[in-house]
Amino acid sequence: QKNRIAEAEALGVQSVPALILGGSVYHINFGASLADLK
Repeated sequence: QKNRIAEAEALGVQSVPALILGGSVYHINFGASLADLK
């Protein structure tokens, strides 16, 4: 969802896929950086 990229960046997500649990970011098997999705 492109409209959530800014939200993900604000939470500290650097690449996708990533999971956010309790405010902590867990990066799962590097797929693409957020910069690639913009």
